[in-house]
Amino acid sequence: MNAFRFSRLGSAVATAALAATVVPVSAETDTASAPITQPYQLDKVTVLGQVDSAAGPGSVTRIGAADFAERELVSTRDLTAIAPNLTTFDANGDRTPRFSLRGLRENNFSYGESAVAMYIDDVPYADLYSRGVPLFGIDSAEFLRGPQGTLFGASRPGGVINLLTRLPGNTPAGYGTLRYGSYDAISAEAGVSGPVVKDDLFLGVSGLYGKRDGFFHNLVTGQSPDSRETLAGRVQARWLPTDRVDVTFTAAAERFHDGGIVSRPINAGGDLYDLKADQNGFNRVDSHTLSLRAAWTGEQVKVISISTRRDFRQSLQGDFDYAEYQPNPQLPPGFYVPIPVISGYASPKVGQWSQEVRIESPDPKAALKWNAGGYWTEHVIRNDSGYVYGSAAQAAFGLPFPVTGLTDQTLAAQRDMNYAFFGQLTYTVLEHLDVTAGIRWERDERNLDRTHINPLAPAPFNNIAYKASRDFDGFQPKVSLAYHLTPDATVWFSAAEGYQPGGFSPSQDNPANVNYAKSTSEHYELGLTGRLLDGALRGSVSGFLIETKDYQVYRPVSFTDFRVLNADRARTWGAEAEVRWEPVKGLEFAVAAGWTQAEFRNFSAPNPLGTGVEDLGGRTINFVPQFTLDASGTYRFPCGFFVGAGVTAIGEYWFDERNTAKQSPYALVRVRAGWEKGNFGVAVFAHNLTDTKYYANALDLGPSQGFVGTPGDPQVFGIEVNGRF
Repeated sequence: MNAFRFSRLGSAVATAALAATVVPVSAETDTASAPITQPYQLDKVTVLGQVDSAAGPGSVTRIGAADFAERELVSTRDLTAIAPNLTTFDANGDRTPRFSLRGLRENNFSYGESAVAMYIDDVPYADLYSRGVPLFGIDSAEFLRGPQGTLFGASRPGGVINLLTRLPGNTPAGYGTLRYGSYDAISAEAGVSGPVVKDDLFLGVSGLYGKRDGFFHNLVTGQSPDSRETLAGRVQARWLPTDRVDVTFTAAAERFHDGGIVSRPINAGGDLYDLKADQNGFNRVDSHTLSLRAAWTGEQVKVISISTRRDFRQSLQGDFDYAEYQPNPQLPPGFYVPIPVISGYASPKVGQWSQEVRIESPDPKAALKWNAGGYWTEHVIRNDSGYVYGSAAQAAFGLPFPVTGLTDQTLAAQRDMNYAFFGQLTYTVLEHLDVTAGIRWERDERNLDRTHINPLAPAPFNNIAYKASRDFDGFQPKVSLAYHLTPDATVWFSAAEGYQPGGFSPSQDNPANVNYAKSTSEHYELGLTGRLLDGALRGSVSGFLIETKDYQVYRPVSFTDFRVLNADRARTWGAEAEVRWEPVKGLEFAVAAGWTQAEFRNFSAPNPLGTGVEDLGGRTINFVPQFTLDASGTYRFPCGFFVGAGVTAIGEYWFDERNTAKQSPYALVRVRAGWEKGNFGVAVFAHNLTDTKYYANALDLGPSQGFVGTPGDPQVFGIEVNGRF
């Protein structure tokens, strides 16, 4: 198997090398003298509003390296509200974020399909496990909302998060950042890059190390169980065999050695950061990424090829029975089943191969612009999960024999194959109207091999094994119009179809209930982008409507049964606005705001109490905040001092489809002040200045245990020193 996989990667590399020799190119390609040039992406996106190139019109947010530094954006979970209606929630710990965007949200426990696609340097992160990567050496980020299936190989209906790192070039460069803060948090980030052979070969190396003590206090063990330790690195070798061809090989790795995943009943009372668990647990993650990217630009065509291999491994263990919280205050007497001294565990392993080719017209000013592409990926996900019985389990179950050390184990192996072909044309009519039309075809092949071994169940239920296989496909059209009212104002309309493949719920013992269907959605958007005051004031405003068929929902359907269901119909509508204003030199304000109304239109599901079917039509879709707001202001004095403040506000959202438990609106205030001169800077900062208490995630564990949640980060202060050359 390994030899076969390496042969496929070799074939992809050979294909890229062959293409480099036959595609006619010109000297218009970006040169190595620009050290952070990204020749692999589609033409640049404007700071706010629409895409001004092959991407066509639509809501797009683009932020640069300075924004990442000023906001201390260090992980994907920090991206909440950086774009309107974008929210990140923790799932299975803060190393496994899930996204919610425009009412399309991802489910807990890594079940179901992603609603938002994510790329780092053209490498797709297509699964729900491995997107909690540390963010360092970032050059820019693009948030393209809505289906982008005619632009990217990995496409999802919510949109695409596209992160780009700095590339090495002819100019030697380096940077370093050191931070220290509350809870003995320390992090060090550094990178160097430059030429190995001038004009031909360049090398960049960057890395990050960080650790902190836990926020939480375990009242049972007397310890802080949620410590964090991060180690990550990236090596980039960039080769320009001519001034026409640009090839980059990247190797990246991340390692997280963390304490336990913390959660508590949401109505348990006491301090939000007090926990009760008979063990602290641990969460360890290792991931590796290899990618080969090549770009060639000719007079008539630009070609980009990306071959990737990714590996992800996680091992976690903890006390997930919540027995120490007896009696559970949110449940009536008799509903709670305590099973103390149980150790839950999970060990998912993910392997990903992918190949993507994108072809586009090279001139963004041409009357006719076009792009096309093809995409293939294979995902193999193996998971060993379950729990180990402790000494008190015998009495809890009323068993006549000891069960200490016995394991209830589920082994699931899922193999996913995905193929896609896509393309679009944009034609400019009379220099004012851009008409775009595109289409995507996608096919997904899903296979599951599952075994559940329960030593306490009678035969034949103590060993349940089955296999399942399903295929999904669909066409996704897109049309859009962009009318340039003036050189500084554009109005646009777009209509597109989104798609999520179906799949399996690997926790299911009953093969009749393991399947869930694909989801399709219709997206409509109308917006306006403009600039005033010679560009000092820039902004965009838009409204959207999304109609979804077979919306994918993860929920408990009995005391012990959890699976993904399909809601027949769901509807989301809302509005978004972004503004950046520089009234005077050195002073800048930025606002990103979104409002969303999302509801199930037609949804009947089993009642978790086992009393038939309940109608959830008209209920608000959970984990969709009513609004997001990110507002900030910064003033830079001529002498080098600066001061800035900002607020991130999240509206009310429900934890469950029945709308019985929710997170109230909350706001997180941040401040930053310091001094920068030349290549040196120092700053002090505070996050969550008002020490707001809120839940970063909550899980509906069904009638037996109710809702448990993971509190968000508390108030922290810190100092930062940075330098660059």
